[in-house]
This record gives sequence, structure tokens and C-alpha cells, in this order.
Amino acid sequence: MSLITLQSLPTLTIDAAALAGAAISLRAAARQTTELGTQTVSAWNGLPASYDTPECTDAVYKMAVVGEACTDFEDGLGSAATILGRLADDLTEVAQHIDALRADVEELRAEVLNYRWDEAGLNAASEQSVLLYGYDTIDRQWGEGHFQRNALLIDLRDFIQGTLDQVIADAARDLRAIGEPVGLGPLMTRTAALASGMTWGERQEQFTTKLAISALNQLSLLNDPAAVRELLAQHPEWADLLRLHPPAPDAVSDWWAGIEDDAVRSALVMGMPALVGALGGLPASVRVSANRETAMQRLSKLQSELDRLEVRDYDENQPYAHEGALADYIQRRAELKTELKYLQRVADGEVQLYLYDRDRGQVIEMFGDVDKADVVLSFMPGTNTSMESFYDRKFGITPFTHWEVQNAERDVNVAGFVVMQGAFPNLDVLASGPQYNAYAEVLGRRYAGFSRELDVIAPSTPVMSVEHSFGSGVAGVAESNGAHFDARYTLAGIGMTEGWEKQLGTKYFAAQGPGDINRYLDEVQAGGLGYAVSPHAANGFEERPTNFGVPDLWPHVLFGPGGVVVGAGTGGLEQHNGIISADESVNGIVLNDVALKLRELAGAAK
Repeated sequence: MSLITLQSLPTLTIDAAALAGAAISLRAAARQTTELGTQTVSAWNGLPASYDTPECTDAVYKMAVVGEACTDFEDGLGSAATILGRLADDLTEVAQHIDALRADVEELRAEVLNYRWDEAGLNAASEQSVLLYGYDTIDRQWGEGHFQRNALLIDLRDFIQGTLDQVIADAARDLRAIGEPVGLGPLMTRTAALASGMTWGERQEQFTTKLAISALNQLSLLNDPAAVRELLAQHPEWADLLRLHPPAPDAVSDWWAGIEDDAVRSALVMGMPALVGALGGLPASVRVSANRETAMQRLSKLQSELDRLEVRDYDENQPYAHEGALADYIQRRAELKTELKYLQRVADGEVQLYLYDRDRGQVIEMFGDVDKADVVLSFMPGTNTSMESFYDRKFGITPFTHWEVQNAERDVNVAGFVVMQGAFPNLDVLASGPQYNAYAEVLGRRYAGFSRELDVIAPSTPVMSVEHSFGSGVAGVAESNGAHFDARYTLAGIGMTEGWEKQLGTKYFAAQGPGDINRYLDEVQAGGLGYAVSPHAANGFEERPTNFGVPDLWPHVLFGPGGVVVGAGTGGLEQHNGIISADESVNGIVLNDVALKLRELAGAAK
């Protein structure tokens, strides 16, 4: 993951104060319209007194519409003024968030760069010196807490950018909804853009998709991986475009289908594996091949780092300096070995990665074959999920999905995905715990994007979203952003944020132990804290059985801005974690019930 830059922060190109002033002026002008219309109609009404003819009466009658039109015109302009004023207020709030984010980024960058200067042994105190020296030669690029803060700031940046885009889109939508003035409609011609009824976000996606496909068309003229790499080196903006503003999955699918030469397809996979491995709309098998190549490249790099790893220099005059350096060495060596073991399994084909973007903290592991599947299980994990959560096949976050794929009901072919599309909340950091639902907003929008990818690569295959704990909040946001799941099955779900509504055509199931710690967070939300809608029967969820009973000591939870403080008996915590266990002696009822619901979905689709 790269250190966040100031240049990457959202830019506000609209002067909110000027917009607010324009809204006030517009409202004043609207009032004058009605006054002038009234004067005009009054003048025409006096015409028969000096020009009394049959056509004069008809003309006065026809001009009466002007007064009505002017009144309606004032209403329309007044509505526009209200919308623009509201937009100005929203932009002012966004600007405050951008300023606060900028201050946090400046502080983090100063800390990280100072840390890297110290680590590199540099004397020149300038960012340029560090850039020239090269971060790749520095073993440890992040100090304590830096990596997590950087990931959080990146997600906050994306969230603020999404909010900025959304308030502008909402204003554009509301402005388009204002009706034409009565009597003047026939004189007005709608532009093609307004007639299309497209939102701002849809227009932006259409534009970026067109640009991205244009770049992909240029790359698909090549049949040699080296040539692909060279062209990308000449156009680094193409890689940024494809990574930050990926084209629509259906457009990618059409582009790939149009490539008839297998040599071209191979050149693209081998020449730009990281980009191909992240392109929604490509067949899953193509992305898995590309991400295997990316994993193998990292495997080689990490093996070289492990080979040259040694106890770092330390100040012999400082007490315990040698012990600290030795502890760092042991920890880093263990981290490298764990990741190397996982990547070797990827290289060997034992692990299938549908998405692998380590720099952005995004990985989606796939089980089974989605092209042959009767039903798809999409697993959204909960709090504390990280890249390392995928490494442990026994106690990590993937065993549950792996069990469902391997133990599917008879005559049912299940494909599974375990989804991590960015930084998750972490209980170890009070300022970034799961109570902050902004995490769900960011991840939910991305989960909706993944849902659209599934619609393209498996259009007739039903999808069940299975969510643990915080993951239910993510799926709820995804639904609010256009995702459709044929079923959702929450496991100790924390709930959804205010405004969530059940979707037509979706079945809802929920399993939770009676002493699960999340029961004490039910329907607690105050703005950006908490989740208002619990996955219970009262909210349309069919509650399903579990292996768990009432624990000896029920948890006590204090929910507030300072984080979630838990004083609990092990029963509540064991229930919360055990509900995603792949051990049938611990969680057999839930495992088999999810398998049953998958089978029912597959049968209903046939």
C-alpha cells in the first residue's frame, strides 16, 4: 500500500459561498417573475377598452396563461434556489471534512517520512531525498500504527469523494425533477442529456468506461507481454484509470469477448496481470490466472527479502536495544514465512484469487467453479478482517465458505467467494472500531460493485450473501446502492444503518446465539455511530437455529463514541466467533442450515 498523498485528496471546484449567494439571488429573481407576469396580464386585460374587436377578446384570453406560467416559473426557480442552497450547505460540510482529512494526512505523512528517513539512515530531511533513495530498499516502511492509519485515511478519502459525488448527483437529480412551467412547455426543448434521465454518477461511469475501454482496445492490439508492459509504461495514466475508475463489467465482458486471438489474451494476462486480475466482467478463470501471476511475482520478492533478512543495526548504548532489534527480526521473519506459505499455495493452484490487490488491501478468494455453479455463496466477513485473515485455512475467515463448497447438498454445485475490498474496522484501535458505520458505507459501495460483476459473469446463477457480524452492515449498504442478492444469511449480524429497507425478491435469514455479544448493540445508532436495523424477525428476517445456548455469564456492553468496551464471559465471545466455525461439533447446525438454504436457492432457479 502506498503512502496517501495530498494530491489524491478530493478537490472541491465549486465555491460553496458563491453558490449560496447565487441561490439567494435566484430566489429574488423568481419573485420578480411573478410581479412582471401580473403586470403583463393586467396590461393586456385593459386592451379591449381601446381596441374592442373579436380577435382582441381571444388574445386577452390566450395571454392569461402568462400569469399562470410566471407563477409556476417562480415556483420552479424557488425550488431550484432551495436545491442549490442545500447543495451549498452540503459542500460546505464536505469542505470541512476535506480540511480535517488534509490535516490528518499531513500529520501522518510527516510521521511516516521521518520514520523512513531514520530507517534509511538518511541525513537529508526532504521527501525528495527519500523518494530518490527508494522505499523498496527499506525493510520496514511503516512505524507502529502507520499502516492502519494510512488504510483508514485512504478509505475516508474515498468515502468523502463518494459523498461529494453523491450530493452533486442528488442536486442534479432534484433539479431535473422540477417540472416545466405551465404554458411554456411546448416552447422548450429538452436536451438529449436531460431526456436520458441519467444521474451524474451514471454519466461519470459512462464517460470513464468509454475512456477505459479505449485504452484496453489499444492494449489488445499487442500479442507480446513485453510490448504490453512497454505501452503501459508510456501511458501510466491508463493504469491509474483502470485501477481507480474501472469500466463497467458488461463493457469489459464485451471487450474481452471481442478478442479472438489467444496470443493477445495471454499477452494481456502476462503483461499486466495486476490490472487484468482486477477487471470486473472478465471470466473468473482469467482473473484467477492473472492474480496467480501477480502472487508469484510477490512470492519471488518476499523470498529475496527473507534471504537477506538480518537483525537490524541498533544503538549499543541504548538499554534493551539488542532485544528490541531481535524481536523485530523474529516478528518480520514469521510474517514473511506465513505470507510466503500462502502465496506458494496460490502459485500451486491450491488457492484461487479472484482479486488480489495487496497495496489497496483488497482480496477475494474463490472456491469452486463459478462457471459450473448452481448457486453462489458470497461471504462478507466481520471486524478485524485483514489480509492475514486469509492465510490460516483452519481458523481464518475462509474455512466456513470452503466447507459449504465441499459439503454442498447432493446434486448442487456451489461456488464461493470470501470478500475483502478494503480496510475493515479493528477492535484493537478504539478510533476505528466497528461502531463507526462509515466503514460499512465505503465497503458497501464496493460490495455493490462486486454484485454487479456477478450479474455479468454468472447472470442466471442465484447468489446468497452470508455475512458475519459487521459484514451485515456492509451488505445493507450494498443493497441500498443497487446490489441484489437472492438471499441474505446473517451470522451474529450487527445490523444495517438507518434507511435500509428489505428488497423485493430477496429472502432474509439470521442466526445468532442467545448470548452473542452483538445482541447488546441491537438497533443502536446515532448518526455515524451504530446500526439502527437489527437482523431480527421484526425486521423481516427468518431467525434460524444455532448450536449455542445461554452462556453462564452474559456480556455487558457499553456502546459509545469511545469504542466498544466489552466485559463478557467467554460464552458470548465464543458464540460470536463460533458461528463462522467450520467445525461441525461447534457449528454443525448453522453449517448445515446454510447448505440447505443454498440447495433451496439452486432448486428454485432450475
